Amino acid sequence: MGVAAAVTAAAVWAVSAVLLASQRQTVDFVSVSALRLVAASLFFLVVVWPLGANADLARMSFDDVWQLIGTAMLNLAVGDTFYIGAVMLLGVNFAYPAGLGLFALFSFLLSVIFLGETVTWDTALGSALVLAGVYVVLLYGRETAPTPAPVPLTAQRGGAAAAAADRTPGPTTALRARMPGRVAIGLLLLLITAVSWAGGTVWLRDVSEGFDAAAVGLVRIPSAMITIGAVAFLTPGSSLRRRTVSRRSHGVLAVEGLLGAGIGSLLLIFAVQNIGAGETAVLVSLSPLFALPLAAVFLGERVTRWLVVGIVLAVAGIILLSA
Repeated sequence: MGVAAAVTAAAVWAVSAVLLASQRQTVDFVSVSALRLVAASLFFLVVVWPLGANADLARMSFDDVWQLIGTAMLNLAVGDTFYIGAVMLLGVNFAYPAGLGLFALFSFLLSVIFLGETVTWDTALGSALVLAGVYVVLLYGRETAPTPAPVPLTAQRGGAAAAAADRTPGPTTALRARMPGRVAIGLLLLLITAVSWAGGTVWLRDVSEGFDAAAVGLVRIPSAMITIGAVAFLTPGSSLRRRTVSRRSHGVLAVEGLLGAGIGSLLLIFAVQNIGAGETAVLVSLSPLFALPLAAVFLGERVTRWLVVGIVLAVAGIILLSA
């Protein structure tokens, strides 16, 4: 069940990543983080709590509560917020897979060092296959547009703009086109994101043992929401402080918060408790793989042989990890 929860979380976060990216031009990243956590908190307080989490909440000591809040600060307050900032600076196509890949690597290493999780040959090979599948799809899974032929000078008048619009730059070209300072800041945010996600997830594995996933989420999500909400309202230029968030953005971020920070977080906690932080992080890194197949089905994009190779590698890795 832990493997299924991690893979389902990966699928849920693939959808939420697209929803987040759609708001990067309209709402600042701190306000985005705060609004999504409001929706997630309502999900836990209104839907999850009545289903039965009182017993485990009553058993938690003060030490348990503050440690769970600490994991929320790392995972949600710092990690998710800085990730949203990285998406706004680097773009979701680069920031999302790169951040998840680093998260998987750091989580696996930290879980071995601090939690003593066993590294067997099938665990190591399965993790390597999953990560290899992710990166094959990211680097080669999408068929690139052919490089346009040079436009003759006599044909440039009136047609140069159309020719330029037809060019589809890859991630590297897109990054080079941005300001170097913005790229450097984005990469720094991405590194902090991966470290925060990994540290929080490994810590969560240790402190959440013996408690129901719903009770753990009830402590984590609202505490992160209060923290980031306060930061957003205290920041003079934030969209929340200036009350410039549109109804559409409120709706999109409410859905994203319900999916990503709500359901996704609940699945993450369950997976970490059942299969460990390292394997969970690797399986969650499958998330970018869901984007290209969905695009092929719903947008008519072509399925390339590299896409198939990447998915086969990742599925083989999942089989080894779940064996």
